[in-house]
Amino acid sequence: MVGYLEPNHGGDRRVARGVGDLRRFLGIRPEDRRDAAIGFGVLAFVMAAHATLETARDALFLSRLPAEQLPFAYLAIAALAFVAAAVNQRLLARFDKRKLLSLSLCVASTVTAGLWAMLAEPSPAYLYAIYVWTGLVATVVVVQLWLLLGDIVTVSEGKRVFGVVAAGGLIGASLGSLLAERTVAAVGPRHLLAAAAILMLLAAAMPALWRGAALGPEPVVRRAGPDGMRLLRSQPYLRRLLVLVVLSTITLTGVDFVFKTVVSRSFPGEELGEVFARFYLLLNLLGLVLQLVLSGWLVRALGVNRALLALPVLLLAGVAGVLGTAGAALVPVLALKTADGSLRHSLHRTAMEVLYLPLPVEARDRFKALIDGVGQRGGQALASLAILAAVGAGAGPYTLVIAIGVLAGAWMAAVAGIERHYLDLFRGSLRDGTIETRVGLSELDLHSLEALLAALNSDDDAEVLAALDIFAEHDRMHLVPVLLLYHPSREVVLRVLELFAGSGRRDLMTVARRLLGSEDEEIRAAALRAVTAIQPDEALLRKLLQDESPVVHAAALVGLIARRPDDVDELEERLRDHVDNGGAAIRAAVASAIRQLRDPRFAEHLQALACGTEREVQREVVRAMAAIPSERLLPILVQLLAIGSVRSDARAAIVALGPVALAYLDQVLGDTSVPRKVRRHLPRTISRFEPQRAADVLARHLEREPDGMIRFKILRGLGRLRADHPRLKLDREALGRITRQTIGRAVQVLAWRVATEEAHAADPRLETQGGELLVAILREKEGNALERAFRLLGILFPAEDFEQLYHGLSRRGRRAHAGSLELLAHVLEGDLRDAVVAMVDAVPDRERLARARTVLGSRPRDDSSYPERLRAMLDDSSEAIQSVAAYHVAELGMTDLAEELRTARSPSGGFLADVIERALAMLGTPGGPRAV
Repeated sequence: MVGYLEPNHGGDRRVARGVGDLRRFLGIRPEDRRDAAIGFGVLAFVMAAHATLETARDALFLSRLPAEQLPFAYLAIAALAFVAAAVNQRLLARFDKRKLLSLSLCVASTVTAGLWAMLAEPSPAYLYAIYVWTGLVATVVVVQLWLLLGDIVTVSEGKRVFGVVAAGGLIGASLGSLLAERTVAAVGPRHLLAAAAILMLLAAAMPALWRGAALGPEPVVRRAGPDGMRLLRSQPYLRRLLVLVVLSTITLTGVDFVFKTVVSRSFPGEELGEVFARFYLLLNLLGLVLQLVLSGWLVRALGVNRALLALPVLLLAGVAGVLGTAGAALVPVLALKTADGSLRHSLHRTAMEVLYLPLPVEARDRFKALIDGVGQRGGQALASLAILAAVGAGAGPYTLVIAIGVLAGAWMAAVAGIERHYLDLFRGSLRDGTIETRVGLSELDLHSLEALLAALNSDDDAEVLAALDIFAEHDRMHLVPVLLLYHPSREVVLRVLELFAGSGRRDLMTVARRLLGSEDEEIRAAALRAVTAIQPDEALLRKLLQDESPVVHAAALVGLIARRPDDVDELEERLRDHVDNGGAAIRAAVASAIRQLRDPRFAEHLQALACGTEREVQREVVRAMAAIPSERLLPILVQLLAIGSVRSDARAAIVALGPVALAYLDQVLGDTSVPRKVRRHLPRTISRFEPQRAADVLARHLEREPDGMIRFKILRGLGRLRADHPRLKLDREALGRITRQTIGRAVQVLAWRVATEEAHAADPRLETQGGELLVAILREKEGNALERAFRLLGILFPAEDFEQLYHGLSRRGRRAHAGSLELLAHVLEGDLRDAVVAMVDAVPDRERLARARTVLGSRPRDDSSYPERLRAMLDDSSEAIQSVAAYHVAELGMTDLAEELRTARSPSGGFLADVIERALAMLGTPGGPRAV
């Protein structure tokens, strides 16, 4: 017997756990590191440069000009931002984003250095130029960086990476503020321009470090279309995104104006440089702490939409603090600005950038710069005009704070309104390339009727038959011309005769009687059945009773018996002889004639006919049973569900019997002694009955059914009912319990697979053919359990298409996978969401297992030996797992598990029993008597 070496993970696991804790703290995975590091570095240098520029502009501007001049600077930035956004959009369409970002930073560095060299005795125009230039640099460069990142990462990756990148921006801003404080204290604010130019030049070298292959999944195809503003107005998501950006910008511009006004009044002009530098440093440090400790976790835990509410909520709290002082005092205004400064570039920036990721690459390139330009700078312009009007009317900071509170409330409403459209983008992307399969027939309008009538003249018989079926489906057979009985196709004529007879068309009698002289016996029989069903003629029937064709003879015999003539007993005896001893053709003809007449007195003959095995007879018998509903036929119809060629007709016949049949199916489904080949088709049949009653039956059996395959069929039937009737009343508590059990099953199978793979890696002697099969079957069973869980979720949440979600997660494309994860995070809640996301996330299996166990509170033993795990698999409910485990046990010569093999053997025989018999033989151990 092979010696079983179990891997010792003690020291390695402690190291891995420490690394894993740090990675979870930052929210970063190994595949994210490169993107996060480069983005971190670029934004750190950019924001360090911006912080130094911001300190220089505020100190230089407010030390020489009154704060009331700020709105004019805001307006100038807004006006030029429109031009910059348009130019930026054209450049994005023509150049690689990495090269464009580097070029923009080089240009920004050159212009900033030029402003530093030109600065002597600053004039008001020069001060305005510095202020406007600082705003434009931030607008263009930061937009380009986030667009580049948007091409590289998915939504799920963005939630992890953006937090770290934003932290880089805050660290850079903090260091820039610290540099600004020291520089201002030593040589004054002018030389901050030179420092900013150097920092921008350093940032320009970093975008080239991104690999070209990482930039997005596909090339961007530019299509002609409406201009940007017109498309913005027509698209709900883009429009709401613009509204959100405008409202937030107006609100934060008001906060910035109130803050700078109060500070400039509270400190002498020569101290403003140091005051601004120190305060911005504190804000950046606070934002950094929040970014590292809370932001990434909040975005992942709450979702992007809820995370966006944090800043307006804190602003409302700050407004309440200011209003509580009955005046815009310095301390509460600083608290208001602290909420802005600490969250705007951390949590708020991260969440806002994630909102752009569901957009296609082309739309993101086209509209991000436009939305940021129109939204941020347009909002800044609106805010500036409003401030100028308010100041001109004599309003002070206290009045402006009240307006800020109102705007923060509107901002929160905009966040709440964008969530549905955000999720719709993921739903749309998941539906791309799929075909809607649930299509219902609508009422036929005039144009449809014209098209169908034209189809009756088609040279393609299949097209004619399809048109006839649609006419019959909508009860419009009276519109079909009788002359179609002269159609050259035999199949078309037979179908028309059948449908005309079923609809009671009397105008077919003349043509149908002519067809009684046809050389084709099937057409003669069909014509006779049609004539007998509409206007029976005993003389004609007795004449054709002598027809040499057994098919025509059978149709005449059944028609005569239905008339109950004097010699009916003799005719009945002849019919029983045909049923018991006739060939397949005549027995099928008898069943077809019974179906056409719809006489329940023939039910006994149908029971006898159903005993045959000929497929053509079975098909006609089942169709006849559907035409003559009878409770006594139920057992036969249920057994016929196992035959594929007649299943649909048998199902229709069962459903036609109504509540009595449903009660019978309920009973049979609960009887495990009924063959599986029959029981497996019962759930779908049950789903065809009255929706609420059928759902109650299926839901009751879902929790009780021991057979996994039958449970899956029940789940499909229940899911079909829920999809077609979303308002069904179901026991959500029971469904939630079953869903958690199903996820738990997936976790159990995953644990076995992970442990098995690790054991194989540690001891190659275990990696036999059976060992490989065992890993493969465990992987398949895990996937099956997850698919069942998603079907259950679709029943619990009928408004969401969980089938598409599951397919999105199964695709290889990381963007489809990330989109599905994002939808799951918004649709599900609590431990159910965490467990599902843990099991489908794109992380190593060991990490998936650890996260799922933590959520479910499950702590299975990891130190069990290989034989102990195989012993557990032999006791599993899945015969597939039992069978492969038994074969593997025999391969490895584990004679100490022979007793478990005997116990696992099914008393009813079957495939599992045969496998275990062979496994015991391989071990050289007698099988012993079968367990009973």
